[in-house]
Amino acid sequence: METKYKILWLDDDFAEQDAFIGKDENESRSIFHDDVNLSSEWGFDIVGVKNLEEFKSELSRVGAYQAVILDLRGMTSEGEVDEYVAHDALELLEETKKLPVYVYSANTNMPYHEGFLRKIKKAGRAFRKSDGVEVMYDRILSDLDDNLHFYEDHRECLKLFQNGFLDATKNRSVMDEIMRHHKEKDLEYSPYNPMRQILEDMLENLKKVKIFIGLTKIKGNLKEVQTFNSAIKHITRDCHLKEGKKEGDRDAYDYLRPLIPLNIMRQDVKYTLSFLSDMANNFSHYIKEHPGFITTDESIRMYNALMQEATYDSFFIVMRWYYAFMSHIRLEKFM
Repeated sequence: METKYKILWLDDDFAEQDAFIGKDENESRSIFHDDVNLSSEWGFDIVGVKNLEEFKSELSRVGAYQAVILDLRGMTSEGEVDEYVAHDALELLEETKKLPVYVYSANTNMPYHEGFLRKIKKAGRAFRKSDGVEVMYDRILSDLDDNLHFYEDHRECLKLFQNGFLDATKNRSVMDEIMRHHKEKDLEYSPYNPMRQILEDMLENLKKVKIFIGLTKIKGNLKEVQTFNSAIKHITRDCHLKEGKKEGDRDAYDYLRPLIPLNIMRQDVKYTLSFLSDMANNFSHYIKEHPGFITTDESIRMYNALMQEATYDSFFIVMRWYYAFMSHIRLEKFM
Protein backbone atom coordinates (compact mmCIF):
# COMPACT_ATOMS: atom_id res chain seq x y z
CA MET A 1 0.00 0.00 0.00
CA GLU A 2 1.17 3.53 -0.72
CA THR A 3 2.58 5.28 2.35
CA LYS A 4 0.00 7.60 3.88
CA TYR A 5 1.23 8.48 7.36
CA LYS A 6 4.50 8.61 9.27
CA ILE A 7 4.46 7.35 12.87
CA LEU A 8 7.04 7.58 15.66
CA TRP A 9 7.09 4.45 17.84
CA LEU A 10 8.92 4.09 21.18
CA ASP A 11 9.41 0.51 22.36
CA ASP A 12 12.41 -1.26 23.86
CA ASP A 13 11.71 -4.20 21.53
CA PHE A 14 13.16 -2.19 18.66
CA ALA A 15 16.50 -3.33 20.08
CA GLU A 16 18.13 -6.18 18.22
CA GLN A 17 18.10 -9.81 19.32
CA ASP A 18 20.37 -10.37 22.30
CA ALA A 19 21.72 -13.73 23.48
CA PHE A 20 21.91 -12.44 27.08
CA ILE A 21 18.21 -11.63 27.54
CA GLY A 22 16.85 -15.16 27.17
CA LYS A 23 14.91 -17.15 24.63
CA ASP A 24 11.42 -15.96 25.63
CA GLU A 25 12.41 -12.29 25.47
CA ASN A 26 14.00 -12.73 22.05
CA GLU A 27 10.93 -14.57 20.78
CA SER A 28 8.73 -11.75 22.01
CA ARG A 29 11.00 -9.25 20.29
CA SER A 30 10.78 -11.22 17.03
CA ILE A 31 6.95 -11.23 17.19
CA PHE A 32 7.01 -7.48 17.81
CA HIS A 33 9.13 -6.89 14.70
CA ASP A 34 6.60 -8.91 12.70
CA ASP A 35 3.88 -6.57 14.03
CA VAL A 36 5.87 -3.55 12.91
CA ASN A 37 6.45 -5.02 9.45
CA LEU A 38 2.68 -5.39 9.02
CA SER A 39 2.30 -1.60 9.27
CA SER A 40 2.99 -1.10 5.56
CA GLU A 41 -0.32 -2.84 4.79
CA TRP A 42 -2.07 0.10 6.49
CA GLY A 43 0.08 2.67 4.68
CA PHE A 44 2.24 3.54 7.70
CA ASP A 45 5.91 4.51 7.63
CA ILE A 46 7.18 3.52 11.07
CA VAL A 47 10.25 5.10 12.65
CA GLY A 48 11.15 2.98 15.68
CA VAL A 49 13.21 4.17 18.65
CA LYS A 50 14.19 1.95 21.57
CA ASN A 51 14.92 4.48 24.35
CA LEU A 52 14.08 7.98 25.54
CA GLU A 53 17.30 9.50 24.18
CA GLU A 54 16.50 8.36 20.64
CA PHE A 55 12.94 9.60 21.11
CA LYS A 56 14.20 13.04 22.15
CA SER A 57 16.40 13.27 19.06
CA GLU A 58 13.37 12.67 16.84
CA LEU A 59 11.36 15.44 18.50
CA SER A 60 13.26 18.05 16.50
CA ARG A 61 11.42 16.57 13.50
CA VAL A 62 8.13 15.93 15.30
CA GLY A 63 6.15 17.91 12.71
CA ALA A 64 7.03 15.21 10.16
CA TYR A 65 4.95 12.69 12.12
CA GLN A 66 1.21 12.24 12.29
CA ALA A 67 1.01 9.98 15.38
CA VAL A 68 3.05 8.47 18.21
CA ILE A 69 2.92 4.93 19.67
CA LEU A 70 4.34 4.22 23.13
CA ASP A 71 5.10 1.06 25.04
CA LEU A 72 4.65 1.42 28.80
CA ARG A 73 7.95 -0.30 29.42
CA GLY A 74 10.85 1.70 28.08
CA MET A 75 14.59 1.41 28.00
CA THR A 76 17.30 3.75 29.24
CA SER A 77 20.35 4.55 27.13
CA GLU A 78 22.25 2.04 29.31
CA GLY A 79 19.86 -0.75 28.26
CA GLU A 80 17.99 -0.96 31.56
CA VAL A 81 14.19 -1.35 31.57
CA ASP A 82 12.45 1.69 33.02
CA GLU A 83 8.70 1.83 33.77
CA TYR A 84 8.60 5.63 33.49
CA VAL A 85 10.12 6.20 30.03
CA ALA A 86 6.66 6.44 28.43
CA HIS A 87 5.58 9.02 31.04
CA ASP A 88 8.63 11.15 30.25
CA ALA A 89 8.03 10.78 26.51
CA LEU A 90 4.45 12.01 26.87
CA GLU A 91 5.59 15.04 28.87
CA LEU A 92 8.06 15.89 26.10
CA LEU A 93 5.28 15.67 23.52
CA GLU A 94 3.13 18.03 25.55
CA GLU A 95 6.00 20.54 25.51
CA THR A 96 6.49 20.37 21.75
CA LYS A 97 3.53 19.50 19.56
CA LYS A 98 0.42 17.57 20.41
CA LEU A 99 0.01 14.46 18.31
CA PRO A 100 -2.45 11.59 18.80
CA VAL A 101 -0.75 9.12 21.16
CA TYR A 102 -1.46 5.39 21.18
CA VAL A 103 -0.26 2.82 23.70
CA TYR A 104 0.64 -0.71 22.62
CA SER A 105 1.78 -2.68 25.63
CA ALA A 106 1.52 -5.89 27.58
CA ASN A 107 1.08 -3.84 30.76
CA THR A 108 -1.96 -1.62 30.17
CA ASN A 109 -3.66 -2.79 33.40
CA MET A 110 -0.79 -2.07 35.79
CA PRO A 111 -2.13 0.12 38.66
CA TYR A 112 0.80 2.57 38.60
CA HIS A 113 0.06 3.42 34.97
CA GLU A 114 -3.58 4.36 35.58
CA GLY A 115 -3.03 8.12 35.92
CA PHE A 116 -0.85 8.24 32.86
CA LEU A 117 -3.28 6.12 30.83
CA ARG A 118 -6.53 7.71 31.89
CA LYS A 119 -6.93 10.13 28.95
CA ILE A 120 -5.49 7.68 26.44
CA LYS A 121 -7.86 4.91 27.56
CA LYS A 122 -10.80 7.30 27.54
CA ALA A 123 -9.97 8.16 23.92
CA GLY A 124 -9.86 4.45 23.08
CA ARG A 125 -6.18 4.51 22.16
CA ALA A 126 -4.71 1.95 24.58
CA PHE A 127 -4.15 -1.53 23.15
CA ARG A 128 -2.83 -4.78 24.60
CA LYS A 129 -0.15 -6.63 22.68
CA SER A 130 -1.97 -9.89 23.38
CA ASP A 131 -4.92 -8.68 21.25
CA GLY A 132 -2.75 -8.29 18.15
CA VAL A 133 -1.56 -5.18 16.37
CA GLU A 134 -4.25 -5.08 13.66
CA VAL A 135 -6.85 -3.61 16.04
CA MET A 136 -4.55 -0.68 16.83
CA TYR A 137 -3.59 -0.14 13.19
CA ASP A 138 -7.26 0.01 12.17
CA ARG A 139 -7.95 2.64 14.83
CA ILE A 140 -4.91 4.77 13.92
CA LEU A 141 -5.79 4.73 10.22
CA SER A 142 -9.39 5.69 10.97
CA ASP A 143 -8.34 8.53 13.28
CA LEU A 144 -5.76 9.96 10.91
CA ASP A 145 -8.03 9.73 7.88
CA ASP A 146 -10.63 11.69 9.87
CA ASN A 147 -8.19 14.26 11.25
CA LEU A 148 -6.17 14.78 8.05
CA HIS A 149 -8.89 14.26 5.45
CA PHE A 150 -8.10 17.65 3.90
CA TYR A 151 -4.89 16.13 2.46
CA GLU A 152 -6.84 13.35 0.75
CA ASP A 153 -6.59 14.71 -2.81
CA HIS A 154 -3.11 16.18 -2.43
CA ARG A 155 -1.21 13.71 -0.28
CA GLU A 156 2.13 14.89 -1.68
CA CYS A 157 1.69 18.08 0.38
CA LEU A 158 1.83 15.96 3.55
CA LYS A 159 4.67 13.81 2.23
CA LEU A 160 6.81 16.91 1.74
CA PHE A 161 7.09 17.05 5.54
CA GLN A 162 7.32 13.30 6.05
CA ASN A 163 10.35 13.18 3.76
CA GLY A 164 12.02 16.33 5.10
CA PHE A 165 11.54 18.33 1.88
CA LEU A 166 9.86 21.14 3.86
CA ASP A 167 10.57 22.33 7.40
CA ALA A 168 7.97 20.53 9.52
CA THR A 169 8.71 22.58 12.64
CA LYS A 170 8.09 25.94 10.96
CA ASN A 171 5.59 25.17 8.25
CA ARG A 172 3.57 22.03 8.91
CA SER A 173 0.86 24.06 10.66
CA VAL A 174 0.93 26.54 7.75
CA MET A 175 0.30 23.75 5.25
CA ASP A 176 -2.46 22.32 7.47
CA GLU A 177 -4.13 25.74 7.41
CA ILE A 178 -3.92 26.03 3.62
CA MET A 179 -5.24 22.52 3.06
CA ARG A 180 -8.06 22.80 5.59
CA HIS A 181 -9.42 26.04 4.15
CA HIS A 182 -9.12 24.68 0.62
CA LYS A 183 -11.13 21.59 1.56
CA GLU A 184 -13.76 23.77 3.22
CA LYS A 185 -13.88 26.09 0.18
CA ASP A 186 -13.55 29.03 2.56
CA LEU A 187 -13.80 32.16 0.41
CA GLU A 188 -13.08 34.43 3.37
CA TYR A 189 -9.65 32.87 3.87
CA SER A 190 -6.66 34.47 2.14
CA PRO A 191 -4.12 31.74 1.27
CA TYR A 192 -1.53 33.99 -0.37
CA ASN A 193 0.84 34.82 2.48
CA PRO A 194 0.81 31.23 3.83
CA MET A 195 1.59 30.01 0.30
CA ARG A 196 4.51 32.41 0.13
CA GLN A 197 5.89 30.91 3.38
CA ILE A 198 5.78 27.45 1.81
CA LEU A 199 7.43 28.75 -1.38
CA GLU A 200 10.21 30.42 0.63
CA ASP A 201 10.86 27.10 2.38
CA MET A 202 10.90 25.33 -0.99
CA LEU A 203 13.40 27.81 -2.43
CA GLU A 204 15.76 27.39 0.51
CA ASN A 205 15.74 23.63 0.01
CA LEU A 206 16.28 23.99 -3.73
CA LYS A 207 19.39 26.04 -2.99
CA LYS A 208 20.72 23.17 -0.87
CA VAL A 209 20.44 20.76 -3.82
CA LYS A 210 22.35 23.21 -6.04
CA ILE A 211 19.53 24.15 -8.41
CA PHE A 212 20.99 27.69 -8.46
CA ILE A 213 24.57 26.58 -9.08
CA GLY A 214 24.73 27.91 -12.65
CA LEU A 215 24.21 31.45 -11.44
CA THR A 216 27.78 31.76 -10.17
CA LYS A 217 29.01 31.20 -13.74
CA ILE A 218 26.44 33.41 -15.42
CA LYS A 219 26.38 36.47 -13.17
CA GLY A 220 29.27 35.81 -10.81
CA ASN A 221 27.28 36.53 -7.66
CA LEU A 222 25.05 34.11 -5.78
CA LYS A 223 23.53 37.06 -3.89
CA GLU A 224 21.42 37.60 -7.01
CA VAL A 225 19.05 34.85 -5.79
CA GLN A 226 18.93 35.70 -2.11
CA THR A 227 15.57 37.46 -2.44
CA PHE A 228 12.31 35.67 -3.11
CA ASN A 229 11.62 37.49 -6.37
CA SER A 230 15.12 37.01 -7.78
CA ALA A 231 15.06 33.29 -6.98
CA ILE A 232 11.71 32.86 -8.74
CA LYS A 233 12.99 34.85 -11.73
CA HIS A 234 16.11 32.68 -11.91
CA ILE A 235 14.04 29.48 -12.02
CA THR A 236 11.26 30.63 -14.32
CA ARG A 237 12.69 33.26 -16.70
CA ASP A 238 16.47 33.57 -16.80
CA CYS A 239 18.24 32.17 -19.87
CA HIS A 240 21.82 31.77 -21.07
CA LEU A 241 23.55 34.60 -22.87
CA LYS A 242 24.11 33.99 -26.56
CA GLU A 243 27.71 33.44 -27.53
CA GLY A 244 29.48 36.77 -28.08
CA LYS A 245 26.72 38.75 -26.36
CA LYS A 246 26.77 40.56 -23.05
CA GLU A 247 24.07 41.74 -20.65
CA GLY A 248 22.25 44.75 -22.02
CA ASP A 249 22.77 43.80 -25.65
CA ARG A 250 19.71 43.66 -27.84
CA ASP A 251 18.48 40.07 -28.23
CA ALA A 252 21.23 38.96 -25.84
CA TYR A 253 19.58 35.86 -24.42
CA ASP A 254 19.03 32.42 -25.89
CA TYR A 255 15.44 31.76 -24.84
CA LEU A 256 15.69 28.14 -25.96
CA ARG A 257 18.35 27.56 -23.28
CA PRO A 258 16.90 28.48 -19.86
CA LEU A 259 19.27 28.43 -16.87
CA ILE A 260 17.02 25.83 -15.27
CA PRO A 261 16.70 23.24 -18.05
CA LEU A 262 13.28 22.07 -19.17
CA ASN A 263 14.16 18.49 -18.20
CA ILE A 264 14.21 19.76 -14.60
CA MET A 265 11.12 21.99 -14.81
CA ARG A 266 8.79 22.04 -17.80
CA GLN A 267 7.93 25.42 -19.29
CA ASP A 268 4.27 25.19 -18.29
CA VAL A 269 5.28 24.51 -14.67
CA LYS A 270 7.61 27.54 -14.83
CA TYR A 271 4.69 29.69 -15.99
CA THR A 272 2.62 28.29 -13.13
CA LEU A 273 5.31 29.01 -10.51
CA SER A 274 5.69 32.54 -11.85
CA PHE A 275 1.92 33.14 -11.57
CA LEU A 276 1.81 31.61 -8.09
CA SER A 277 4.63 33.79 -6.82
CA ASP A 278 2.96 36.91 -8.25
CA MET A 279 -0.27 36.00 -6.48
CA ALA A 280 1.55 35.29 -3.23
CA ASN A 281 3.24 38.68 -3.48
CA ASN A 282 0.57 40.97 -4.79
CA PHE A 283 -2.98 39.67 -5.00
CA SER A 284 -4.11 40.40 -1.46
CA HIS A 285 -2.70 43.96 -1.61
CA TYR A 286 -4.40 45.32 -4.71
CA ILE A 287 -7.78 43.77 -5.37
CA LYS A 288 -9.76 45.90 -2.88
CA GLU A 289 -8.08 49.21 -3.72
CA HIS A 290 -8.10 48.64 -7.48
CA PRO A 291 -11.20 46.70 -8.54
CA GLY A 292 -10.79 47.73 -12.20
CA PHE A 293 -13.97 47.08 -14.19
CA ILE A 294 -15.64 45.14 -11.39
CA THR A 295 -18.57 47.26 -10.22
CA THR A 296 -20.59 45.32 -7.63
CA ASP A 297 -19.71 43.60 -4.38
CA GLU A 298 -21.08 40.32 -5.72
CA SER A 299 -18.90 40.55 -8.81
CA ILE A 300 -15.83 41.21 -6.66
CA ARG A 301 -16.65 38.16 -4.55
CA MET A 302 -17.00 35.98 -7.65
CA TYR A 303 -13.75 37.36 -9.06
CA ASN A 304 -11.94 36.68 -5.78
CA ALA A 305 -13.33 33.14 -5.64
CA LEU A 306 -12.14 32.34 -9.18
CA MET A 307 -8.71 33.84 -8.52
CA GLN A 308 -8.42 31.90 -5.27
CA GLU A 309 -9.29 28.67 -7.08
CA ALA A 310 -6.72 29.36 -9.82
CA THR A 311 -4.07 30.08 -7.18
CA TYR A 312 -4.82 26.88 -5.26
CA ASP A 313 -4.53 24.88 -8.50
CA SER A 314 -1.18 26.54 -9.23
CA PHE A 315 0.03 25.81 -5.71
CA PHE A 316 -0.78 22.11 -6.04
CA ILE A 317 0.94 21.88 -9.44
CA VAL A 318 4.12 23.41 -8.00
CA MET A 319 4.01 21.23 -4.86
CA ARG A 320 3.59 18.11 -7.00
CA TRP A 321 6.55 19.11 -9.18
CA TYR A 322 8.65 19.87 -6.07
CA TYR A 323 7.83 16.54 -4.42
CA ALA A 324 8.70 14.61 -7.60
CA PHE A 325 11.93 16.57 -8.12
CA MET A 326 13.15 16.15 -4.54
CA SER A 327 12.22 12.46 -4.53
CA HIS A 328 14.33 12.02 -7.67
CA ILE A 329 17.26 13.85 -6.04
CA ARG A 330 17.02 11.59 -2.98
CA LEU A 331 16.84 8.49 -5.18
CA GLU A 332 19.96 9.59 -7.09
CA LYS A 333 21.93 9.73 -3.84
CA PHE A 334 21.34 6.03 -3.27
CA MET A 335 22.01 4.87 -6.83
